[in-house]
Amino acid sequence: MGNNTEATVLIDLVHFPVTALGPGVRSGIWFQGCRARCKGCIATHAQPFDQSKRIPVSEVLRLTGIHAALGAEGLTVSGGEPFDQPAALREILNGARRQAFTDILIYSRYRIEDLIRKFPWIREFADAVVDGEFQAGNASLSHWKGSGNQRMCLVTRDRDLRRKYREYCAKVPVRRSLQVIRKNDRVYVLGIPDQKDAERIHSELLQNLSMLR
Repeated sequence: MGNNTEATVLIDLVHFPVTALGPGVRSGIWFQGCRARCKGCIATHAQPFDQSKRIPVSEVLRLTGIHAALGAEGLTVSGGEPFDQPAALREILNGARRQAFTDILIYSRYRIEDLIRKFPWIREFADAVVDGEFQAGNASLSHWKGSGNQRMCLVTRDRDLRRKYREYCAKVPVRRSLQVIRKNDRVYVLGIPDQKDAERIHSELLQNLSMLR
């Protein structure tokens, strides 16, 4: 007999449109739960493995399917730590590919070499990975990462998509792009703030009993 139990996943947020994490207008998924607990992390609310955030994988894919129909140019997956729930992540990425997402960017604290060794299927389902733990005090001028140790690792072999990401990373905007949204009675800041700004944003939102990212 087959197992009819529906796959579930801990999710903090699914949102569209996302314009501050990756090139173009994107769908975004933020996983709930991270074992790293990096000092200075702006998404401290997404660190606990909060079981109240558990939803069916099919619901995540229902939402990304709507986003695709609305014109999402890509999918960004962050957290939390997506690879702390690898089975659910793989199912979501597989579903996103079936929804014709041809540009999938994942943020992870793990190094790309370790990810490919442990989860070789990311070669099929990921086009780019921003890897490395957030390091407080190691500031970066790049708009797409929070600390200088992190890397944009291009997994895709598509030349046009690789060029698109290189151009995205090479941009030097006057200021970092951030989105502030209110969803489920909470305030989220989407994007990668400068480390000094992150400290201020984090403090102000906590004072207002809000949650980040």
